[in-house]
Amino acid sequence: MWALQIPPKLKLFVWQILHRILPTTEALIEKWVLVLPRCPMCCAESETMEHLFWECPVAAALWASSGLEHLGHDLSR
Repeated sequence: MWALQIPPKLKLFVWQILHRILPTTEALIEKWVLVLPRCPMCCAESETMEHLFWECPVAAALWASSGLEHLGHDLSR
C-alpha cells in the first residue's frame, strides 16, 4: 500500500481504516473523550466505522452518487 502513487494523506487514511483506528465518536468515547454520542451527519445514536462508511444515509447517498455503490457494499463485508 505504501508504494502506491497516491497522496500521503490518503495512504494514512486507508491505513487507519484498515486498522480500525479512525476517531469515530464510538472510539473517542471508549478513550474517555467528551463528545456528543451521535453521528454529526445524521444524528444516529452512535457513529461506528460501519455507520460512518455504509449505514449513514449521507454515506449511502455519496456511494450512490459516485457510481461505485457496489464497491461500498463489497467493502462492508
